[in-house]
Amino acid sequence: MIHCFSGDYDFAMALIELGFYISFPGTVTYKNAVDTQAVAIRIPLERLLVETDCPYLAPVPSEENETNLSMSNTRRKRSLS
Repeated sequence: MIHCFSGDYDFAMALIELGFYISFPGTVTYKNAVDTQAVAIRIPLERLLVETDCPYLAPVPSEENETNLSMSNTRRKRSLS
């Protein structure tokens, strides 16, 4: 498993070809994480992991303390691509 991945798509795919899983930190839910989100959308689901590493790499805070809508939006974008 590659912890806190923040590289580009080509690097992610090279790691996947070597048998690794790609794990994204909760910061992928932040608005300014556009590049990381673009990679996460393209990663094969069977190789995709999401982590929190709270409190240091937590997702965008949610008032309801539920799954953040930003991650849901990332999944929705992925399903549309």
